[in-house]
Amino acid sequence: MTRSIAATAHLPLAPSGLQGSTDPTAYLPSSRDLALVRAIRLPEVLHLTGLSRSTWYALLNPNDPSYDPTAPKPFKLGRSPHSPSVWWAWQVIAYLEAKSATRINA
Repeated sequence: MTRSIAATAHLPLAPSGLQGSTDPTAYLPSSRDLALVRAIRLPEVLHLTGLSRSTWYALLNPNDPSYDPTAPKPFKLGRSPHSPSVWWAWQVIAYLEAKSATRINA
């Protein structure tokens, strides 16, 4: 049985100073948070964020008024245009933590 990302959301994401970093080489996981270093597909991203598909893609679209340049960008698992788009789990959770911190500090 696999553990859900949501169940590991309390684990530290990166060493201090690297929170929110988009450089995958800057993030060296410990054995405690290896579950976060995996690619997740759209349904799990939507589950973690609580957003709808259209709202999530609006955040990623530079032509949309809701565009958020800090939202994690997807990448393809293969060279084919039919390859699935995925996101790094730790980037999605770091994005949510950054958004939460800005709301708390505002």
